[in-house]
Amino acid sequence: MTAPALRGAATDARTLDERLQAERAALRRRSLAAVGFGIVAVAATAVAVGTIILGSGRWMELPRIVPFLFWAVTIGAAWAIADWVTRRDNGSLAGSALAGTIET
Repeated sequence: MTAPALRGAATDARTLDERLQAERAALRRRSLAAVGFGIVAVAATAVAVGTIILGSGRWMELPRIVPFLFWAVTIGAAWAIADWVTRRDNGSLAGSALAGTIET
């Protein structure tokens, strides 16, 4: 007995391809949402840490470059998280990897 997705003519194969594309699109949306939430988490953490470190006028006692370095590190960390999640998900969203996951 064959799997229901593999029975029939070429029209079933096209339907399978459409299902695979729909699944890939849904996973891509979830991946992009994860990237967005990661960036928001980094930004929220940076604001909290920045408030503690630079609050109450303490930033005026520090060298002038410190707030700029703080935001540069924050942006760099957000970029690194976005890049890591995107690279991690690109392999799992490839057609062969996705088809293998669906088959198992």
